[in-house]
Amino acid sequence: MDYDPAGNSWSALPESPLRGRTGAVAVWTGTEMIIWGGLGIPNGVQSTDGAAYLPPAT
Repeated sequence: MDYDPAGNSWSALPESPLRGRTGAVAVWTGTEMIIWGGLGIPNGVQSTDGAAYLPPAT
């Protein structure tokens, strides 16, 4: 969920292009969240892909 403090409301995030995983690395750049790697759920296969999420401007 994405929280809008100005409107005191929540909205759903867009569907992720990534499959479920555990142990991924994530970093906030100041403008977007970048996530990559981790172990696939439920098979435990190492993931080598990633994605970025850019929240809507407030």
